[in-house]
This record gives sequence, structure tokens and C-alpha cells, in this order.
Amino acid sequence: MLKSPFSIFCKNLQETSTFISLVLNVYLIILIVYKSPKKIGNYKYLMIYICVFEILYTILGVITKPFVHSYTSRVIVIVDVKNSMFSRSVNKILNSLICGFYGCSVSIFAIHFMYRYGALDKSYQKHFKGWKMFVLCCIPILYGIIWGLTMHFIFEEDKEFTEFIRKDIWDLFELPVEDIVYTGSYYYPEDKNGIQAMNWRAAGGMAVLWFVIGSSTITVIYFGLSCYFKIKNVSKVSGGGFSKSLQRQLFRALVMQAAIPLLLLYIPCSIVFVCPLIQIDLGNMSAFISVSVAIYPAIDPLPTLIVIKNYRKATIDLFKKTAKLLRESPESTSSLIRTSNESPANKF
Repeated sequence: MLKSPFSIFCKNLQETSTFISLVLNVYLIILIVYKSPKKIGNYKYLMIYICVFEILYTILGVITKPFVHSYTSRVIVIVDVKNSMFSRSVNKILNSLICGFYGCSVSIFAIHFMYRYGALDKSYQKHFKGWKMFVLCCIPILYGIIWGLTMHFIFEEDKEFTEFIRKDIWDLFELPVEDIVYTGSYYYPEDKNGIQAMNWRAAGGMAVLWFVIGSSTITVIYFGLSCYFKIKNVSKVSGGGFSKSLQRQLFRALVMQAAIPLLLLYIPCSIVFVCPLIQIDLGNMSAFISVSVAIYPAIDPLPTLIVIKNYRKATIDLFKKTAKLLRESPESTSSLIRTSNESPANKF
């Protein structure tokens, strides 16, 4: 399907990231359930919520294997129908669904930062209790639904666009357009005379997506800075030394987790959205967003595993026990062989 070395590399990296993501997120859920400090409170449920989301995101990515392609003034998300177990109509829905998950992922960290601020500011904690917590967790889902519906209905396939991309899809993927489904925007379509004009429907759809990205980014920046200033006065907020240490650990993990979506979601998405608007041809390089989306759920659990002391200690202990078993295993086998050779039965 993919011809260029870069595209092949991207495909292999996607497959590797899928396995790592499933292992790490399942492992992190186990740690959250059994190794969380008691004072972490309801925050552990938010972390489990994010882990479950990333597992579902990874599984859907394995099923669809989406590929982002940008050329001049268009950007599309492609799913291979020929090599799929599902019908064309189902793949269209799955393609919009994976896009919706992406929209959910860019907003889920905004909720994460809001909750962390609530843990530091007692007057703000009332917004994260009972039904309000449930509503808060529904916001990323709502954003994902908006993103997915926009991709499905605003950026739907049309005959002229399909014919326009036919040659390019064959050159890059060696697939006829009949064997793919796609969704995406075409900013400056050409009329019969070759004159380009702004596609206002596409522009309106992109405005909706930019709203999702922009509102999430502003929320992250605002509550991130608020957390930073609050953490300086953590001694006034927390009762004991352990609480202060835990708050710092959680904040460090959150800062690292903020850098991950910034580098792997916000920036790549912005580049792929802006370049077609100003007619910069990314070509095969647009594959990097497919990779960044696949890598993100594999890398995201690492800050929590590394920074939070209880999880880090449990992970180190697990590695030590595993290493000890691996060292003892050959010795046990050698001892068994020596015992067998020295038995009376072998002396005759």
C-alpha cells in the first residue's frame, strides 16, 4: 500500500506503538487500582478514565489504520477498504469515529488540568464532586462527537473531489479510489476554467475544528499557569509533608503529560490544518500526523509511571523481581542437569 521509505517507516512505527500502548495503559490501570496513595482521592478515577480512553483509541486505530494525506489545498484522512474486514459504509463510520476520538483526545487534557487545579484550590473543588464530575468527563466526549460529525457530514466524499485525488492516491498508496474511504477538506476547488475559489463549507467545518483545538489549548494554558502559581503556596493548601510531596509529583506528571499532547497532537494537527489553507504542499511528510496520533497513547502513561513515587517504586520492584527470576532460571536448570547426571541410575 505504501511506497515511500518514510511512509513504510511510519506504518511500522504505528504497529509497534499499538502494542506498547495497550501494555502500558493496562499496566497503569492495575497500578492505579492497587498502588495509589490514599490521599490521591478521586483523581485516580480520572486517570483510569484517560487510560480506558487511550486503550479504546488504540484498538480503533488498529481496526481502521487511518492515514493522513495532504496535498496543496486539501487534507484527507484515508482508510483502506480493500484490506478491511468491514464494508465500505461501515468504514466510513469508523473513519469519522477515529477522527472523533482525535477530537476527544485534544480536549481530554484540558479537563485533566481543570481537575488538578481543583485539587489545589479548595474553593474550586466543589465543581468536581458528584454529578458535576460526571458532566466534566462528558465534555471531551461531546467535543469528540462534534469533531466526528463535522468530519462525517461536512467533509463527506464527493465525485469531483474523488476524481481529483484519483491519480495521487494511486501514486502514493497504489490503490484505486474505489478501494478507500476518505474524509477531509478541500479549501480551494477549481471550476471548469481552472479558477480556484474558497470552499466556504470547508472553511466553516474547519472553523468548528479550530474551536475545539483553540478552546482546549486556552483551557490548558489558563489552568496550567494557575496550577503553577498555586503549587508555590502548596504548604498553605496541604496539611502535611506527604500531601505537599504528592501534589508536586502530580503536577510534574501533569506538566510532562501536557508536553506530550502539545508535541504529538496540537502542533502536528495545526500544521496539517494550516498548510493546505496557505497552499503549502506537505506531500508524504503529512504522514507524521498519523505517526504522532499512534505514538501518543503509547507515550502518555510514562510520566505518571515515572513521576508518581508509588507507581515508580512498584515498577522498579517489578523489574528487579523479573531480573532475579531470569538470573535464577538458568542456575536452576543447570542444577537440575547436574543432579540428573549424578543420580545412581547414571552410574551403570
